[in-house]
Amino acid sequence: RHGKASLTTQCAASDIMAKLKTMDTCALCDASDKKARVITTVRPLKPGYRMVGVARTVAVDGDFLGVLTSLRESGPGEIIMIDAGMRGEPGDAHWPRAGGLFGELLASEAWRRGLGGLVIDGNCRDTPLL
Repeated sequence: RHGKASLTTQCAASDIMAKLKTMDTCALCDASDKKARVITTVRPLKPGYRMVGVARTVAVDGDFLGVLTSLRESGPGEIIMIDAGMRGEPGDAHWPRAGGLFGELLASEAWRRGLGGLVIDGNCRDTPLL
């Protein structure tokens, strides 16, 4: 029984993800009873990027280990969401918080592992290559 329920749940989740991929982001936000919100500091590196997946969140404050751990523990299709702790304070402009949390090498590893994408509320380096 447990295996059957688990398979049913996986199929349902897969169907939901497939449907979400076809939907407009604004419609999803409106349907959330306004629980979803726009974060103006987070935007795509290039127009047209879309992603849908289970989110794995990591909060860091100048410590890169959490990013590496989340990358190692993430599975195919997951979205890593990184909060760098930048809040518009004077310390945001200084190392280590001001350093790039993500770049070409980690993007290559995320692609190799089949991740669905990354959302970074912080600095990102090597952006022309991503």
